[in-house]
Amino acid sequence: MEIIKLFVFSLVVILSLFAKNNSYANDRIYRSEAKLLSKGASWVDLSFDLSSTLSQHDVDGNEVIYNDEVSYFLFDANIDYQYAIMDNFQLLAGLKARYVSSGDSVETITNAGLESFYAGVIYGLGKKRGRDFAISALYRFRPYSVDTYANAAPSDEVILGDGGNDIEFNFLAKFDSTKWTSYDFKIGYRIPGAPISSEIPFEARWVKHYVDWAFWLSANGVYSLGGDEYTDSPQTKPVLSSGYTSRWNSINRQFLALDATAQTIIKNKYLIYGKVGSTVLATSTDKDIYASLGVQWTTGGVSAQQKFEESFKEYTIEANVIKVSPRGVFIKIDHGSLDDIQKGNIVDIYKTDYFGGNILVAKGMVYEVASASSIVKIVTRYRKMPIQKGFAARIK
Repeated sequence: MEIIKLFVFSLVVILSLFAKNNSYANDRIYRSEAKLLSKGASWVDLSFDLSSTLSQHDVDGNEVIYNDEVSYFLFDANIDYQYAIMDNFQLLAGLKARYVSSGDSVETITNAGLESFYAGVIYGLGKKRGRDFAISALYRFRPYSVDTYANAAPSDEVILGDGGNDIEFNFLAKFDSTKWTSYDFKIGYRIPGAPISSEIPFEARWVKHYVDWAFWLSANGVYSLGGDEYTDSPQTKPVLSSGYTSRWNSINRQFLALDATAQTIIKNKYLIYGKVGSTVLATSTDKDIYASLGVQWTTGGVSAQQKFEESFKEYTIEANVIKVSPRGVFIKIDHGSLDDIQKGNIVDIYKTDYFGGNILVAKGMVYEVASASSIVKIVTRYRKMPIQKGFAARIK
């Protein structure tokens, strides 16, 4: 699996070289794990994962392909929760329920139950010019035991997973490249509770941010530290009732998977996402195809968007939009030089209503000044909505 080490090293180096520091990606539509919540905020992620085995791979990486009558499906329902005690220190918790189906033309065996739950913490290492860093630690508990057998395992049962309680540490990083592009990296160290080798999980993402949706490509996997006690004699390792899979009771498992995810926002709060992917390299585990659907939302605290909009205050002049050019690039406001407006002044455009609502739509710069009016050129848009006559134009 030297190709995995080479791939990960090359990806990290290349993406880091492209990461710039002079602009910031859209945090409203995509939340990086490395970017912590504001104090008092909570984050919830509810997701559903489906995986189907394509083939099994032994300890030497040799592929075993089954006929169409053989199948192994795994379905997970996940709830992940994060609460910000402080801006840089937050609590993590979550649980995973699992359904497993393993069968052939003769019989299909299923199992369902609570696969695991975890608790942990994440600590922010600070943000500097578009770069976020954090470290996390978590303990995962599995409320079931797994029986081992010296020879053949029973054919009338199938396990949910390896069992045992894991400890995991992770380093997380996010790099903003442009307003529309960012990169995420994650590398960790996992100590499994099951009798399998310690391992290094990793992930790298290339993320494109847009106004109301985001898209990212991800490379993720596991690199084994080779500490399984049966490394030199894999045939003597006790067996489990795994079914038609090599995911569990592995010997120095390693794999690399590639996937693509799309995410959009609804009601200006809920992030809905879908993911599809496949394992492309494997040793002592399965090659599979997988898909996920999920929804995320944040409550409480002060969001990054709110902090951003709160910085636009203490205005000295408030005007109104009285005309908009056909393309929306220029607008005319009802204040001019008699109101102390000068060429080059920064103007913030808001959509307002009779109930006191204020939505920051765009930023402009005074392009031309008359005595009782001014022409403003729009330079930045914060919302995907057309500027209309009657919008508020505020000048500091």
